[in-house]
Formats: sequence, structure tokens, C-alpha cells
Amino acid sequence: MAKRYALVRNIQRTPRSIDTHRPEARTRETASDAAGPAPTSRWPALGEREALIPGHVLGLQRQLGNRAVQRWIERGAAGSGSGFGRVTEGAPGTEGPAGTGEAPALERLDSKAAHAPGSLIQREIVADWPTESDVTDDKGRSKKRSKQLLMIDAAVAQYQASRTLKGTHAFNQNIARIDNILGLITAFRAKKTASIRSAKMGELRDTLVAERADAEQAKADEQASLAEAGERQTAFGQFSGDMGDHATRDPGFTGNAGGLTRFQGELNPRIKSMIEDRNDDGTLSDEAIAKMTAMDRENEGGVIDFDPATRQLNVAEGVSQDDLAGIMEAQVNPVTGETIYPELANAANPAQGADQQVTESMDIAGIDMDVTYNPSDANFDDRLALVVQAVQNVRDAGFNVPPLDIRLPKLGRTLTVGADHVVTTGDETHRAIFVAPDFMHVSSANINNPLDTKASQGAKGPYKFSSTALDPSGSGTIVHEIGHFLHYVENPGKFHELFASAFPGPKRVIATGEVSEYAGKPREFVAEVFLGLVYGTDYSDAVMEMYESFGGPAAG
Repeated sequence: MAKRYALVRNIQRTPRSIDTHRPEARTRETASDAAGPAPTSRWPALGEREALIPGHVLGLQRQLGNRAVQRWIERGAAGSGSGFGRVTEGAPGTEGPAGTGEAPALERLDSKAAHAPGSLIQREIVADWPTESDVTDDKGRSKKRSKQLLMIDAAVAQYQASRTLKGTHAFNQNIARIDNILGLITAFRAKKTASIRSAKMGELRDTLVAERADAEQAKADEQASLAEAGERQTAFGQFSGDMGDHATRDPGFTGNAGGLTRFQGELNPRIKSMIEDRNDDGTLSDEAIAKMTAMDRENEGGVIDFDPATRQLNVAEGVSQDDLAGIMEAQVNPVTGETIYPELANAANPAQGADQQVTESMDIAGIDMDVTYNPSDANFDDRLALVVQAVQNVRDAGFNVPPLDIRLPKLGRTLTVGADHVVTTGDETHRAIFVAPDFMHVSSANINNPLDTKASQGAKGPYKFSSTALDPSGSGTIVHEIGHFLHYVENPGKFHELFASAFPGPKRVIATGEVSEYAGKPREFVAEVFLGLVYGTDYSDAVMEMYESFGGPAAG
């Protein structure tokens, strides 16, 4: 007998000792409390935290008796974590009820008060089953719950814990839990034909029958959605012609179960076009190409803000032009020996032109092109010369170059020179970038200042980028971008099909081992091979087979 008493005491007191330190264990008056005394139920609302499982309840019932288990469940209402308490919170941005600033509190859930006029508590048969099914005597004391009723209590608590979860597994689990409760109700009614709880038991049963039907329908909808997503995923993974022999889709888009959710519901417009807007032979339709080109210009070109006020050259007071010249001479690129801060020339040796953007038609290696620039840019002439040289190199290699819309902003990044002569950078654009259909940006940071990132072990050449080794002046980087431009001009469908693409393992080894580390993605592979061809690099048949399959630009 002493052992039994010790267990009961432990179950009763442990939550209480914890609750005294938990702000949510405090009670507050509800509107019904304020209205005056009312008989209070010993059964709190069933919350949505940990569920009681039938085995636990039955085990305790065998050790302690039904009444002890009932008291244990009641103690859970005080915030012990058993799942039978419900924390109510105030409006968003507040700490407590109704924006009072108080800590979240447990409402006193009184069955009669809950239905009183002005009550703050909304009852629900499943979530509040213990309270809703409570029966009191003429003194307001809860009547004893039978072993069968306690089993229903625990099964309802278990279902409530997972009731709002979604997905096929959750639907299956909840359907099984509902069936378990319905079976227990049937057994209860078989022995309690005249139970005073019959009305509430019937309400619980009707609610569960309806929720079971909803779960079955949700499961069917989910399975249909997943099946459709699988078909979309498969379609997205397709390439036209023999491109699929050399490329696959980036695993980040399609390679795992999480990726499948990308193909449910409303699709990304680019993915949607690649799935739906195809010709009979599998190639992208003209409509798809137009849509994706527009998205390129909007999504990629839009991030390059050419407003002259966007990027700044900030020089601390007291730093002279000679100081700036000294900084430029001291801070040099290890590949070229030229300054890594060419933009400082705008303060060390400023140009005399007006500080504004203008667009002019210029002769670029024999081709009329629109060039947007700032006449006050001290680096404009040098950068324009890099573009002219790049176009000339491409033409000399036998490739045709259509007109480009060339943007040469005065500053491609923000530079700040402190009083201690330390330079910090920020808000940096690409060194150079092509955006379909004909837009090319070249930053002022590109002048004789190549990226000197070393290649990984096993990759071709000492540098990650082919341009660093082939032409570090900056023209090589521009040739790479012209490669993207000509790829789009000659094969716009294949250019766009390489969106979200990757190399299968063996093909990637060829790309990075024979071209460059940066060639590790199919679209960059095309531009890197093009760059190499312009500068006279000979590639293996395997490389050229991949290049031609992807629609790489052809000379002549």
C-alpha cells in the first residue's frame, strides 16, 4: 500500500513543483469567472502537446486504480506537459491575453461557464473531450470515469496530438487513430446503453466519422498531387536531341523527395515553360524562349542597378590624391601586377566630363553598338578598349558578332577609403555578365584585375577561370560573356534548356579536367570552351561532342 501511495504522490507533486516556475501555469479570470461563482469542472481542455497513449493509461490504471489515473490526467492541466492543458496567447506582438502584456496563461476551462453569454472559451468536441464529456453530481464534483472511458480519453488525446498534421503518413496515422476511437466507442456503448454521456459520445462519433472522410479525401488529393508532381518532374528532366546524353538536371531541383514539392501546385514560371511549352520534337517552343528571355532580363538584369548614385567612392577626409595613388600602387593583383582598385583613379586622377549617364552608338571592332557610360569615368577609355579588343578577338577567330547593348557604369562596386588608408568594398556587381537577349555589363573592377582563384586539385590549369590564364587583361572575361551571347543567338532553345542543368559524374570529370573548374556546369562549359577556341585552344573529341550537343557557337 505504501508503494502505491508513493507513486500517486509522485505523479501529483512533480508537475506542481515544475509549474511554480512556469509563467503559463498562472490562471486568469475569464469573462465567465467575472460573472460570478459557478461549479467548476475537474476536467481541463485537452491541449495539443504530448499525447497520452492507451498503454500508459492502462498501465497506471492497473497500478493505481481508475481514480488515481483520473487525478494524474487532471494534474496535467496545470501545465505538466501531459497534453491536457491549453495555453492561450494574446494578439500577435503581445505576451499575454488580449494584448495585456501578461505572460501566456492557462484558462480555467469550466464546462458551464464555457457556454455562458460572453464566454471567452470556444469548445470543440475532440480538443475539449474530457471537459465536454464530464458529468458532475449535485455538488459539482466530477463523477468517476470507467476504464473504458479512460481508454477513449487516451485515444482521443493521441489523435488530437497529430490531428492537424498533413501528408500521406499523417493521414494514414490519423485514419487509424480515428478507427481505434470509433471501435472503443462501439464497445463502450455496448455496455453503457443508457449512459448519461451518450449524447456527447454520439457527437464525438459523428465528428470523427466526418473527419475520417475528410482525411481519406485529403489523402487521395495528396496522392494525386504527388503523382502529377512526379510526371512534371520527369518532364522537366528531359532534354531535346542528344543533350540528355551529356547533361542532367541539377539535383538541387529534382534529386530528392524535397525537390518533388517544387513540382506541386503553382509552378515556377521558368519550370512551367520548360515542361509545357515544347514542340512535337521536344525542343522549346518560340513562346517558351520568349518567356524565359523576358524572365532573364527581369530577374538577372534587374539586380544590376546602373543608377550612378547606387555605388559610391568614399574617401576619408585628409586622404590626398597622392595617398590614393600610393594605395593603388601598393595593392596589386598577383597575376597582372596592376592595381586591384582601378576605381580609385576617379578620385586620384578624375576625368573632366559631366557626371551623368549617356548612351551613344559607337563603332566596336567594326560593329555599331549602343554603349551606356559616364563621361566623368576615369576608366572609361581603358574599359571600352577591353570591349573592342574582345569583340575583335572573337571576329578574328571566325565568329560573327551581332550588336550588343553594352553598359559600362562608372562604378561596379562601392569603395570606401578610411583615414588609415584601408580600403573596404561593398555592393559589388559581376565583373562582367550577359543577360539575354543582348545585354552585357562590364564592371570597372575588371580592368587588369582578374580573379586569381586557384583551381581545385585535378582541374585543368592553375586557375579556376580560363580567362585568368588566357587573357588576364579583362578582355578574356568579356570574351567568355560574348560566348554566352552567341550561344543564345545561335541556339536560344538549347541555351534556355541548360537552365538548372548539371553534368553526370563522368561528363563533369571531362569538363573540369580538360576545360576549367568553372566549366563544371553545362552553360558555363559552353562559354569556357568558346573562350578557349577564340584563343586557339585545342580540345578533345569528347569536349567538342558535348559542346556541339549543347549548341555551342560555331565559327563562320
